[in-house]
Amino acid sequence: MLALLARDDAPVVALGGGAVTRARIVEALRDQATTVWLEVDVETARARVGEASAHARPLAADPAGFRERFAARQALYAGVADVAVVAAAAPAAVVEAC
Repeated sequence: MLALLARDDAPVVALGGGAVTRARIVEALRDQATTVWLEVDVETARARVGEASAHARPLAADPAGFRERFAARQALYAGVADVAVVAAAAPAAVVEAC
């Protein structure tokens, strides 16, 4: 991930939710990237990465743990984001609105 951020050709990199908990990644995001936070509520986030999702994440299987991690990371996401986009609508609608 750090190597992608160092590239000169400005790739789009979709990070996992825990990326903001790693100091080296946060530093690289601040120094080498424009970071967009796709802001959603906890239920929307869990629906997008939960068991029923095509992109199921193991840590989303525990609803209480997911809510805890989600709440704990909100300030981290806000702190690293250059831009926040309310992204509660379907992904295609969010892209169209931007």
